[in-house]
Amino acid sequence: DRVPAGGAVVNHIALHCLTPTLPFGGVGASGMGAYHGEWGFQALSHRKAVLEKTFALLAEGTGIPLADFETAAADPTKYGLPKQAPSLEGFLFPATYDVAVPADADTLVTDQLAAFDATWASVDMRYAAAHDLTPYDVLKIASIVEREAKAPVDRAKVAAVIYNRLRQGMSLGMDSAVQYAVGSWRELTAADLEVDSPYNLRVRRGLPPTPICNPGLAAMQAAAAPAKADYLYMYAIKGDPQGRHYFTS
Repeated sequence: DRVPAGGAVVNHIALHCLTPTLPFGGVGASGMGAYHGEWGFQALSHRKAVLEKTFALLAEGTGIPLADFETAAADPTKYGLPKQAPSLEGFLFPATYDVAVPADADTLVTDQLAAFDATWASVDMRYAAAHDLTPYDVLKIASIVEREAKAPVDRAKVAAVIYNRLRQGMSLGMDSAVQYAVGSWRELTAADLEVDSPYNLRVRRGLPPTPICNPGLAAMQAAAAPAKADYLYMYAIKGDPQGRHYFTS
């Protein structure tokens, strides 16, 4: 009935159901609830349009003007992000943050980016570098792993599929990127699979232009050190309660 003591709402759908009933003004940032004079939120964003909706929810929940969040996110380079990163997508580390009230947009965004930096620094990039992948490439792979691997045991295997397909010049065939392109994590239609987008990895070769979500540490680690396997294909095991995949070459 209420947000737990940690203040985070993990379920994206539950966020919208809980918004009108939470104390102290509601929810923002895909899981923001007020409690005892502080704000706790969990950062979860999808594509750029959804990132903007996240800022709108955050503005509603905190009373900070939406324009302040848009301004804070307008120039990713001011936070030291790679020049090729057109937005904050991928860098808003998914964790729970407690921020004293009143807060400002720059502080909230900076806290998330600081958490990303601290976590990212712990990821060993040597294997990826040896395969001619940049750190930003690894972040893109991690975002796909985050969306594709429902079971923890699958993370490194999904990463292996990506590495092997990149090496062989194959399209990655990852539906999560197509979902990102159409702006919804729903089940894809035949028309969706033909969408003309650089994120349609069914038809486009290589990695997507940007990350497709904000990955957690486990996905980052898997993306930097994939399973040592020759997998090229993965199939969801129908009815598996853990959401596992079957992998094959």
